[in-house]
Amino acid sequence: MNAQASDAELLQRTARLVIELCAVLRVIGPREVSGREMREALDGLRDTLAGAQPPFALNVVRGTLLRDRLPLPIDLEAYRKTRQLPGALRQYGLQCLYFERVLDHEELLLLARAIIDATHRSGSTRAPKIPGVRFEQLSVLGQRGTRAEVHADVFATRELAAAEAEVAALLGARGDRWPWQRGRELVRGFERCFAVGRAVTLRALELAPVQDPVARRVLFAALSTADAMEHVGVDATTRRAAVHAALLLGVHGLQPQAGLAAEDAAAAALAAALSGTAQGRQQADRHRLRTSALLHSMGLAPERQHPVAELLRLCYLLSLLRAPAGQQFELTKIDLMAWLAEQLAGGYVHAGWARALLSSHGALAPGSHVMAQGRLAVVAGPGEQPLRPRLLGEAEAAAGEAVTPYSPLGNSPWAK
Repeated sequence: MNAQASDAELLQRTARLVIELCAVLRVIGPREVSGREMREALDGLRDTLAGAQPPFALNVVRGTLLRDRLPLPIDLEAYRKTRQLPGALRQYGLQCLYFERVLDHEELLLLARAIIDATHRSGSTRAPKIPGVRFEQLSVLGQRGTRAEVHADVFATRELAAAEAEVAALLGARGDRWPWQRGRELVRGFERCFAVGRAVTLRALELAPVQDPVARRVLFAALSTADAMEHVGVDATTRRAAVHAALLLGVHGLQPQAGLAAEDAAAAALAAALSGTAQGRQQADRHRLRTSALLHSMGLAPERQHPVAELLRLCYLLSLLRAPAGQQFELTKIDLMAWLAEQLAGGYVHAGWARALLSSHGALAPGSHVMAQGRLAVVAGPGEQPLRPRLLGEAEAAAGEAVTPYSPLGNSPWAK
C-alpha cells in the first residue's frame, strides 16, 4: 500500500487515471481484444488506480471532473480526450463514478466496456453493476473547507490563465474571420470555472497575474456577463450566446486604453462573426445565429433590442472604464462597482442589469481589497452581512469582522 499522498499528488494521479482510462477505451474500441497490448494497458491502468488510492468519487459537475469536491488538473487538450467518461455518466443519468478499491483486470475491462456501450449510439441507459466500482448520483461533496478553496483557486487561476492567453491570440488576429470553435471552447471553460464556484472564479480574475491587460479586460466583460445572467437565472442556451457575444465585443472593441464605442464594437464584432458564414438552411448553426442576433440587436433602436443587449453594453462599458484613456492605471473592481452604483442612482444605466451585477455578490465583490482590523485583506466571497464578507486568510482576522472598502487609487466613493 502506498503511503498517503498529499491532496495535490492525489489530484494529479486521479487526472492521470482518467486520461489512461480513456486511452484504454480507444485501444479496445467496439471490438473484442486480447493479447499483450491489452494486458499491458490494463496493467498500467491498475497501477495508476492504485496510485490514486481508492476509495474516492469521480464527480462530473457541468462538464468539470472532480475527485470528491476538488477539481482535477486536466488541461484543454487532455479534456478533449476524456469526454467519453462524462458522456457515459450523462447517458446513465448519473454524475458520479465511485471507486471502492483497486480493480482487477476483469473488473477494469467490464468498466471500459460499460463506458463504451453507454457512449455508443445504441448504448444502454441503465448503469451496470461492477464489483469494486459504482455508478451513482452526485456524491456528497462534504463541507467547504480551506483546502477545497485553495484547490478551487488553483483550478480557476490555471483555467483563466489559459483563457487569457487564448484571448490574447484572438486579439492578435483581430479583423480575421471569427474562430467559432475556439470561442465555444472559451465559453465552455468559463462554465467549468463557474461549476467550481462563481466567487472563486471572479476573485481569481482579480488576483491572478496579468499576462495581457487587454485580454484580461475581455475576460472581465465575458465573466461579468455570465455572472449577472446566472444570478438572475437566464437559461443556459441564451447565456452561452451572450457570453460568446461579450467575447466578440471585447476582442473587436477594447484597446490598451479605453476602446471603441459599444455600437462600433458591436458592428465590428458582427462583421467578423458573419465573415465566411456558409449560406443555406442546412449550414445554419443555432448558437451562431443567437450570438450574431445579440450583436445585431445592439445597433437597433432601444425598443427593438433584445433584453440581453443592455447587459452586453453595460459589461463592455465597465471594461472600457477599467483602463481610462490618458491614464497609466486601471480601476479596481471596487471602483467600477462604486461607479455603477452612482449611475444606477442617477438613472443612467439599465436598472435591472445594474442591480444584478451589484447584488450578485453583495457590495464587496470577490477579489475586492478591504481594510480589516487595520490590515489590507482580500474578499473571498459574501458573508452573512454586506460589510462582513469572508476574507482570504480569515484565520488572521476575527470571523465576521466588519471591513472597510479600500481603493488603491483612493478615488472610489465607497472608500472615502
